[in-house]
Amino acid sequence: MIKSWTRYFLPAFRHIIINKQFSLINLLGLSIGLSACLLLIQYAVFEFSFDKFHENSHNIYRIRYDNYRDGISEFNSAAAVPAVGQAMKDNFAEVIEYAWAFPVYNGFFTAEGKTYHENSCQVVTPGFIKIFSWKYIHGDTSALSKPYSVVISKSCALKYFGFTNALGSIIMNEEGLEYTVRGIIEDVPDNSHIKFSMLFSPEDLYDRLEGRQDELWTWYDFNTYILLEEESDPLKFEKKFDQWLINHLSDFWETDHRRQYFRLQQIESIHLYSNLSQESIPDERGNGRLVIILSCVALSILFIAWISYINLSSSMSGNRAKEVGVRMIVGARKRNIIGLFVGESLIMHLFASGLSLVIIELILPSFSRLIERELTLSILTDPWFWIIFTLLLFSGALISGIFPALSILAYKPFDILKGLPERNHSKFILRKILVVIQFLVSIGFISSAFFSFSQLHYMKKQILGIDIDKTIVIWCPEYNPQQPYPENYRNFKNNVKSLKEVDYITASNNIPGVEIFLSEIIQKPGELHGRIIYEVKMDEDYIPSYHLELVSGRNFIPRIDTMEHSVILNISAAKILGYSSPDEAINDTVIRSGVELTIIGVIKDYQQMSVKESPRPLMFYYSAGNSSYISLKFNTQDADQLISEIEDSWLEFYPGKPFKYFILDRIFERQYRIDKQIYRALSIFAALALFIAVLGLIGLSTYTTLRRTKEIAIRKVNGAKISSILVLLVKEYIVMISIAFLIATPLTWVALGRWLDSYPEHINMNWYNFVLSGLIAILFALISVAVQTIRSATMNPSRSLKYE
Repeated sequence: MIKSWTRYFLPAFRHIIINKQFSLINLLGLSIGLSACLLLIQYAVFEFSFDKFHENSHNIYRIRYDNYRDGISEFNSAAAVPAVGQAMKDNFAEVIEYAWAFPVYNGFFTAEGKTYHENSCQVVTPGFIKIFSWKYIHGDTSALSKPYSVVISKSCALKYFGFTNALGSIIMNEEGLEYTVRGIIEDVPDNSHIKFSMLFSPEDLYDRLEGRQDELWTWYDFNTYILLEEESDPLKFEKKFDQWLINHLSDFWETDHRRQYFRLQQIESIHLYSNLSQESIPDERGNGRLVIILSCVALSILFIAWISYINLSSSMSGNRAKEVGVRMIVGARKRNIIGLFVGESLIMHLFASGLSLVIIELILPSFSRLIERELTLSILTDPWFWIIFTLLLFSGALISGIFPALSILAYKPFDILKGLPERNHSKFILRKILVVIQFLVSIGFISSAFFSFSQLHYMKKQILGIDIDKTIVIWCPEYNPQQPYPENYRNFKNNVKSLKEVDYITASNNIPGVEIFLSEIIQKPGELHGRIIYEVKMDEDYIPSYHLELVSGRNFIPRIDTMEHSVILNISAAKILGYSSPDEAINDTVIRSGVELTIIGVIKDYQQMSVKESPRPLMFYYSAGNSSYISLKFNTQDADQLISEIEDSWLEFYPGKPFKYFILDRIFERQYRIDKQIYRALSIFAALALFIAVLGLIGLSTYTTLRRTKEIAIRKVNGAKISSILVLLVKEYIVMISIAFLIATPLTWVALGRWLDSYPEHINMNWYNFVLSGLIAILFALISVAVQTIRSATMNPSRSLKYE
């Protein structure tokens, strides 16, 4: 057995060592291709792993809520109503457990005399820790069965108490309510679509609602999950539950002119394929299309590396003609010759694989920052990784080895010994086709990178209708009856406004770039049903601070306008309520929860979120100090010094409350995370694809030039200029890349057109991006070929002809 392998590998090693330059080119191309491919596979594996760590993940479903009014879709929400989960469990045997989670994204909590800010808390029913497989350090799944209990993460326990075994400890919220720690879990894994640091039992929420509200079918802020029996059919269950709804809610639907649908979303698909309003972590949701695109990019880059190897090995196969001929004369069969070439390819792939693992370890931190995911080498312990790795290794070695072998086995042994023709037509056509494919893929990637950058730039430069530049946002304590926060805010505001570096300061319960969840049914007097309008609470400086445009009416006036008296609409809200113009809405009244409100102003629509989403209908209420955010507009380049001064004022007027802030435009930028990832990934991997293709071209042109050295010398002796020799050797590569460009352009045009159509607003397709992509490919190809050609063309002809 060892002797049999030695017959293949020793000659292969000898050939690799003798041809050091070409072996190095092949090794570099293969290692880069494998590194890029394996990195992207690691990213894809991570993205597809979301929520699969839960023991029963395949049977856990989130309830999606679709609401229609008068036959028109009003919204599609990831959050459902609180009644739906309980109704499913009480009436259908296949539902083992249900749970809902009510997000509390912003709050201050105190333990052992110290106060900390948290922005990822959830109020949940006890079933939440029974359905999901959170890893408990202390406590168990009964932790939330008692009133006013809290389950905290390991990091949270260390922050608040300095140790993890904090069972029985007390955490107090801003209103002075005390919660007993009854469970400590490991930090939520990165591959979870639900993120939290604390889980609170729902008693405080029930008290606020004056009851459990399990029968409420209108308020939809509750992310609801169910655990189904094994082998349950979710589609059949949906139909059964829909029929139950018809039997029980028809009268309510008819009165309210609405129709409600509740669909099941398998939690393993939520991260990549759900794009609804009120997603758990909107700015962290994935993109299944991006993962598929990058997976195709990964395989394409590896494919280009294989083509480079095949092309160069096939070109050099003539150098081994006598060796192969002798082997066949003395009895070697075709499978032995194929084994010889495959063995050499396998050696190259093994070396390239080892080098690629080193490259991956070196660049993984940078790649993680690029894709904004904390990837680690823990994937190396995953059996599936090694299965994929081995398949790529051996399939690549097999494909790359067979083609060169078949190119030489096309001849009879005696013909091989007499020497292969310099230009076998079929071999040369195959070589050209492979070069065309390489540059076809490279040009496609380069064009895609250009268009993805143009689309990203277009979206970020669109007129948002709102000014978010130079804005500091501070997380503000929520209203506490025991604390005079509105008065504190007024004093803090007056103090900060006195700083010459501050232009505006305003308080609100929402800011641009953060999805608005709060909504209400608004209707005109006399109407039987209303429309869903999203709500924002703000003070009188919100509109001038963010440079919102009042198209009709006026702004809020303190001590005159209140939440129970005056509202301002945006144009979308005015239209949805039936006003033909902003002026028509002014001084008219609308009804919210039985209270009549006067419309005092209408502002122009602005992009609360990115331009990928249409503006929502908004209604603004006056609220001073009872807000989640304080926004400050500054006019200085020395933001650090200003922040220090603001913090001093904060500690004076909000003693004991941590000063937590962020720069708004950085938060707003998170909405373009997926688009930036697409651009960055395509740019880097387009460059890699082009580099590998050019690397193969360098090897191919070097070998071709060496084979034609005597021809070049004879032409020079006969008076040929270097420029004419350069044109002679370069023109065939220009033709091949031009063909690649002509094929790549329409294919990429169609693919990019479909991708751009997924955006509500997008750039127009243009021809010059494609031309620029083709010129870049031709330029790099020409440089790589010209260097080798000029070196040979400038050589003294006597050196090439002295042995003739």
